[in-house]
Amino acid sequence: MSRRYVLIGLADHRAEWMRRVSRWATDEAIPVEFVRTRSAGELRALLDTGRPYSSVLLDATTSAVGRGLLDALRHADCAAVVVAAEGAARDWVGLGAAAVLDPGFDRESLARVLASHCRPVPIRNADAAALTTDEPGPRCPTVLVTGPPGVGRSTLAMAVAQGLSREPHRRPLALADFCLEADLAVLLGAGDAIPGVQELVECHRLGRPATSTVRRLLVPLADYDLLTGLGDRDDWTLLRRGSVSAGLTSLQRAYRTLVIDGDADVSGEHDTGSTDLEDRNSLSRAAVDGADVVMVVGRATRHGVHRLLRTTARLSRVVRPHATLVPVLNQATRRDPTRHDALAALATLATRTRRPLAAPVTIAPHRNLDRRLEHGGPLPRSLVQPVSAAVSRHLDLTPTPAPDEPGGQRIQPGELGHWTDDEEAA
Repeated sequence: MSRRYVLIGLADHRAEWMRRVSRWATDEAIPVEFVRTRSAGELRALLDTGRPYSSVLLDATTSAVGRGLLDALRHADCAAVVVAAEGAARDWVGLGAAAVLDPGFDRESLARVLASHCRPVPIRNADAAALTTDEPGPRCPTVLVTGPPGVGRSTLAMAVAQGLSREPHRRPLALADFCLEADLAVLLGAGDAIPGVQELVECHRLGRPATSTVRRLLVPLADYDLLTGLGDRDDWTLLRRGSVSAGLTSLQRAYRTLVIDGDADVSGEHDTGSTDLEDRNSLSRAAVDGADVVMVVGRATRHGVHRLLRTTARLSRVVRPHATLVPVLNQATRRDPTRHDALAALATLATRTRRPLAAPVTIAPHRNLDRRLEHGGPLPRSLVQPVSAAVSRHLDLTPTPAPDEPGGQRIQPGELGHWTDDEEAA
C-alpha cells in the first residue's frame, strides 16, 4: 500500500503557483495529487464528498479566504496552507492556518510543509478498483468541428450540438472544448466554470473514473452538457498524451453523442521531430483520432478558401479510415463568385485526396448572432439545420464503433533488450 498527498488548490486561474504545483503533480516530481478550484463553493463541495484530503493551498488574494473557511478546514481535518507574500498584514497562522508559503515557493519548500503539517492519504487496491469501470463499453459517435482560427468553428460546433440534441436517440449529448484558445464557456455563458478538460485529463492519470464521475465534470445546459476548455493556452503543458486519450474515451462512453470543438493543428513528432509540439497538440490529435465525422470550416473568401483546402488536405491524411470529412463554407452567399470557385476547388481536391470528401455545406451570413449568444437564446434554425442535418446523415452511415480491443503499442529503443549473434546460436 503506497501513500501520496492529495491537495486542493483555491486561487484564480492566473495564479502562477497553481500551474507549478499542477506540473509537479503531473510529472510526478512530488508524490501529490492536485485538484484545482476557483471558488469556496467548489472547495466545500469537494470536502463534502467524504474523500480524505491532506491539505488545501489557499491564495491569500482570494476574497473567500478568512477565519470562517480556515475553521471549516480545521473541522474537516484538512491542513490549510496559505500562499501569501512575505510580510503580509494578516497573521494567517493565528487565524488558523497550518503554515504560510511565499507565492514563489519551490518544490522543496512545498515538500517540507507537507511533511511537517499534512498527512499522506493511503492508496489501497480498493481505491484503484473504484477508479476503473467494470467493463469497457462502446464509444459513442463523435463529431469534430475544426478549421483555422477565426472562421466560426465554435459557433458551428454549438449549432451541431443544438441540432443533434433535438434527436432523442442522440441524447444525452456532450459538447467538449478541446481548443488551446477555449471560447465555448464564454459563448455559452458558463464563465470560468470548472472543472473542465484539464480536470478530466488529470483524473485519468492514475486510473479511469466511473461514468457518473465523468458526467459531473461537465456543465449541464438546456440541450446538452458542456466540457469547458483550458483556463489558459499555456496549460497544455499540464496535459499528458495518454491521459488525454483516456479522458476522451471516457467521454465517448459516458454519452450517446459527442461533439468536439477542436484545433486543426495535428502536427506531431513524426511530422516535425518535436515531442513538445506533439504534447501541445495532444487535444487536437486525440479529437481527430477519435472522430467519426470531421467538419472542416472555412470562410467564403479567397484567403479563406485557400486555408480551407489546405486544412482539409492535411486532415485527410490523418483521420480514421472510416471517418467522413465534411467541408463547410461559412458566410457564403448564393451570388458570391467566390462560392462557386470554392466548390469547384473542393471538387478538384476530392479527386486528389486519399479519401473521398462529403458534399460541401454552405452557410449563409447571419446577423445578430452575437446578440443571440449574449442573451442566451438558441441559434437560428437556418444556421443549425444545414450543419446538423449533414452530420446526422453521415453519422447514420458510419459503422457503429466496436468496443476497445488490445492494439499495438509504441516501443522505445532498448525496451525489448538486445539480440546478438551469440544468443541466436545458443
